[in-house]
Amino acid sequence: MNLKTIAVIILSIAFAFFLAIGGFFALYKYHPTVLGLPPNPEDTLKPLPEPEILDTLHVEPRVEMSVDEYDSYQAQLIKNAILKHQNDYTLAQRAKAIDSLNIVLKRMNATRDSINRYKDSVNTGYAHSRSLADSLEKLNAKYRKIIAESESAKKSLAETEKRMNKKQDSLQAINLADYAKIYNNSNPKEVAKILEQLDERDAALILKKMQKKKAGKVLEAMLPENAAAIMLLGGK
Repeated sequence: MNLKTIAVIILSIAFAFFLAIGGFFALYKYHPTVLGLPPNPEDTLKPLPEPEILDTLHVEPRVEMSVDEYDSYQAQLIKNAILKHQNDYTLAQRAKAIDSLNIVLKRMNATRDSINRYKDSVNTGYAHSRSLADSLEKLNAKYRKIIAESESAKKSLAETEKRMNKKQDSLQAINLADYAKIYNNSNPKEVAKILEQLDERDAALILKKMQKKKAGKVLEAMLPENAAAIMLLGGK
């Protein structure tokens, strides 16, 4: 019970006390016979009104009450007033407690809903992350497969180029040997003109495969600078 409630109770008791005192003085002044006292002289001097003639005379019985009974009655009224005030205060506090509890429950429900939504978002994000991780893993697997296939293709291409180069070198050697046989039976001057039009390395290889005597005549028929370049490459 707070100070405000205590103050209200004290004021109620004081009001009831003053009310009881005022009632007591009113009875003492105007109706002393109720308290068991003789009537006031003023009341005895007043002329009484003539009674009305009634067919049936009805007189209310006079209620007599002692001072102790009156005090007990006033105390009971004050007690009832205090109990009523306490009951009203208790009901008000109960209503406030119920309202506060409802507010707390609403907040708890809102918090629970927020937590559930957050959990759903986390679960959805986790599922998306797993899906993304699986997609990335598949892409990595495809990338590794492509790299492996590329390396294998590079190796196969290198081997193919190597075989082709060998084959080309072999064919080129056969062709140069055939040219050398032909040029052995040709005019050295004509052969010199042909070789001057070819790549100096190829010309040197053809001269190597020709008969030395025929090759010397071909070099003599060439321009000196061309012959020098071919001889330089042929010596390597």
